[in-house]
Amino acid sequence: MTATDAAALTTFFQPVGLEGFEKRYWEQRPLLLTAGDRIGVDVLLSVPELEQILRTQKFQKDEVRLAQQGVEDRMERYLRPGSSELDLGAVLQRHHQGATLILQAFDRRHSQLGAFCRALGRQFGARTWANIYITPAQNQGFGAHYDTHDVLVLQVQGGKQWTVNALAVPAPLPSQPYQESLVQTPELFTTTLNEGDLLYLPRGFTHQAATNTSLSVHITIGLQTLTWADVLSQLVTEEVARNPAARRSIPRGAEGTDSAVLMERLTELMRALSFPENLAQSVRTASRRHIEASTHTADQWSLERLEVTGVLDGVVRTAFPAHYAASPKGQGRLSAPQRDLTFPDALRPLIEDVLSGRVVPLAQIEQHLEPAAAQHFIRLLVQEGIVTPVYAHA
Repeated sequence: MTATDAAALTTFFQPVGLEGFEKRYWEQRPLLLTAGDRIGVDVLLSVPELEQILRTQKFQKDEVRLAQQGVEDRMERYLRPGSSELDLGAVLQRHHQGATLILQAFDRRHSQLGAFCRALGRQFGARTWANIYITPAQNQGFGAHYDTHDVLVLQVQGGKQWTVNALAVPAPLPSQPYQESLVQTPELFTTTLNEGDLLYLPRGFTHQAATNTSLSVHITIGLQTLTWADVLSQLVTEEVARNPAARRSIPRGAEGTDSAVLMERLTELMRALSFPENLAQSVRTASRRHIEASTHTADQWSLERLEVTGVLDGVVRTAFPAHYAASPKGQGRLSAPQRDLTFPDALRPLIEDVLSGRVVPLAQIEQHLEPAAAQHFIRLLVQEGIVTPVYAHA
């Protein structure tokens, strides 16, 4: 995490601060901070910015959802004839009839929100994304549920009443979604989030929210961390590929065998495996795949957008790990998640700026490269997942 990240996150979580948040709340219990606690903290997204993006940008059906009282609409109903593009007029008409409008992965469209999500991802080792929820007055998008990822909820406009229940399932995995018939927990608290208020909910806490007399706009930032379950799965996958003993059949009739006998055989197999020797590499591999799972679509979206827009402002680094090493031969190496990239060492100042986490303007890139070469440089770094584009209207 950069010093800029640390300062931004410490301010965002005031008055408890980043360190206090990590020690006392992260993955442990909910946290509610009111706007009065957070005087001067940026809300990350303004309603005029949101309205401008809705007016000027196109949306595909997997980027928007509509929900009312726990029932989601089929977005195919709102496609333009013969197109994968949504008819936003029809979508907004349904929203005005009471449906909550959800704009998914909005961090890809708004540079400041995207930068903040990346800072969170670097700090917590998490895949991050930001969805926008716009709920009409006297309505509710979803019923009671828990999430299988941690969430930060930031109220942008209006108010929304939240009911938070006790922990239903400790640290649930994506394979352990909420089931109402199996999970009933007592209420912890009810609160109304107003503009500037912040609510943190660790995964597994049941909650629901509804509007009162005004329209509500809030940001929900999701954080999906790498778990020991992910690492164990990676270890087993690697061992199965490497060790024939792990691929042999279980003895016939094993289901009738005494558990102690089966455990003895399993222990023998475990002794033959090389888990300890490969643990660090498995963690690295699992971490890379964890990030890749959420960035491929974003990278593809960014590349497609580079083809059709002329309003590129610059680039900003993603959460992918990457570093640059100079070479005595005048060729530096930029380590990317999938491969190493080689650049003339004369570009080292530019690459170090890119890796700093700050937005690097297109004009700055073109100070080092001719326009065509600058576009190739940007496309290459986007393709490798190192940067994401920043646009003039984001």
